[in-house]
Amino acid sequence: RFLFKVFFQKILLLLNLPKSTHSSELKLKTCLNNLPKKWNLAISYKFFSEKATKEICKELEISESNYWQIVHRAKMLLKKCIETNQ
Repeated sequence: RFLFKVFFQKILLLLNLPKSTHSSELKLKTCLNNLPKKWNLAISYKFFSEKATKEICKELEISESNYWQIVHRAKMLLKKCIETNQ
């Protein structure tokens, strides 16, 4: 639970969204689950496990440029999803 809170705060700061509330945590969980699987894993690995980029790319079997594109697109979708569901 504590690790999710830290992950959640990082995502909120990154997306420039309001402070954490229980309902916004639930929205983030829902939005994360709605991402394509690889996108969800890329975001989760980056912010939750803090694995190195090369290690994440190896696990996901993607190039680094593809990884950064996925992370960017996933962040934009998360922000839109959270803002739309407020």
